[in-house]
Amino acid sequence: MRKVRDILDSENKMLEQLVTAINSFAENRDDDFERNNLLCWGKELSAYRDVNVKYQGLTDDELRAALKEESDILKRCMAAVSSDSDAGTMWKEYFEGNIWYTEGAHERV
Repeated sequence: MRKVRDILDSENKMLEQLVTAINSFAENRDDDFERNNLLCWGKELSAYRDVNVKYQGLTDDELRAALKEESDILKRCMAAVSSDSDAGTMWKEYFEGNIWYTEGAHERV
């Protein structure tokens, strides 16, 4: 079983490729709104990467605590989604999946 720091490293490599591709794609957009919308995706993925880098530098106990806190935050976010619309369902599934992976990462510290 791979340890969580190895998984975070792989994820960071993927995120870096995605951010680079998004930024390159956004450069070719003439419409400021469209370009900024795309750059917002890159900013979001960069934030994931930045948190991962911080997580990799934590002790095992600190990492377990950080992952527990992240899981708790995600649960509160999911509970706040009260709509069963397409968007509401998408967000619930998003949070549910992230909770599952965060709790799985906790087990692999």
